[in-house]
Amino acid sequence: MTTSSPPDRPELTLEDLEAFFGCEGELWDVDDPWQYQIVTFRRVEPEWDVAATIYPAGRDISLRVTLAGRVVYELEAVQVLSLRVHANPQHRSLEIRFSDVDVIHVRLVPEPAVFHAKEMD
Repeated sequence: MTTSSPPDRPELTLEDLEAFFGCEGELWDVDDPWQYQIVTFRRVEPEWDVAATIYPAGRDISLRVTLAGRVVYELEAVQVLSLRVHANPQHRSLEIRFSDVDVIHVRLVPEPAVFHAKEMD
C-alpha cells in the first residue's frame, strides 16, 4: 500500500518505514488501510531512542531523537511535500521534504544523525 506522493517521487510503504525504524509500526486502527491512519514507531537502543508518529495520507510527522536520556532533535511537521525512505548497502535514511529545496535526512544506523539541506538545481 502506498501514500499519494508528487508524481516525481517514489511511493512510501509501511515496509520501508519499518525497515528504516528497525521495528514494526503500531497502527491505531487495524481495520483501516495503513496510510489513512496514524502509525507510531518506537526504537530503543542502549544509548539512544527514537519515537515517531506518522500520518501518511496527510504527510504529517512527529519525530523525537534522544541520546543518553536527552532530547537532541525534535520535529513536528504537517503536510510536508513528501516522505521517502532511501536505502543503500551502508545505511537507510528518511527524507522529509518541505519544499523543492528544503529537505531533512534522518539516519539511525550506525547512530542517529539529522542533516538539513538546501538542494539547489
